[in-house]
Amino acid sequence: MAYRNSQATTTLTNWNFNQYHVNSELVGGEFVSSESTLIAAGPPELGMTGLSVDAGGGLTLPEGSVDEEGETVYPIGVVENFGITQALQVQKLFEIGSARAYMIPGKVMGAVSIARAMYAGPSLLKVLYAYYKQNAATPYFNHKAYNEVIPGTSIPHPDRPLLSGVWAQDLLAIKTRPGYGHMWMNIASDLFKQPTGLMVYFRNSLDMDFGAIYLEQCYLTGHQLSLNSGMNVLMESASMEFENMRPVDVTLKPYTVASLANTI
Repeated sequence: MAYRNSQATTTLTNWNFNQYHVNSELVGGEFVSSESTLIAAGPPELGMTGLSVDAGGGLTLPEGSVDEEGETVYPIGVVENFGITQALQVQKLFEIGSARAYMIPGKVMGAVSIARAMYAGPSLLKVLYAYYKQNAATPYFNHKAYNEVIPGTSIPHPDRPLLSGVWAQDLLAIKTRPGYGHMWMNIASDLFKQPTGLMVYFRNSLDMDFGAIYLEQCYLTGHQLSLNSGMNVLMESASMEFENMRPVDVTLKPYTVASLANTI
């Protein structure tokens, strides 16, 4: 079964609010929820992710979050709150001799906020800047090899880069460290003068693609860590401003019958 027609089915002639929904073709499973939304960190520009380009010139999201050269975006887990705000500057221009006004649109300002639980893994700032890795010649801030583990264990080394492949960006000189191991909190580090990117991927409860966006040129503007005596888990949050929101063309998946092959 293909996607249903998303146009409204109610007109002024057949409107019956006692019996029908305004969009009577909707079913409960078609709503998008937080559990069917994926947030991932990546490079500053969508075109740097290695996403394929379709015949119409649009960027198409590949299956999963990896391509042939390595991981392109890093999924961010344990996120409790995420918000995107956009504001379009509008100036009112009045004239002498009239009570009417002209509306002149200006620039768009975008901001994003994210709150995440802390655990014994990459902290929020390290995850947001997963795209960057260090050159081995840099004495101040060296990442371990991508596949290096803690000696005597199978646990990945906390200093290894989160992303691999040609898409990961080398930084030649970081004079002030963002942190050690998994814990990055020093926003005075040179690292945070670099931009990063965020992808948000939406599906509905029937596991159908809804769409995706990519936030380009994200710059960190704040980091917060709050504690109180009754907290069971510590939370950290970050605020960022982004320069551009790019739509990502995802291949819409039709309804499929669930089978044992795709269930756990």
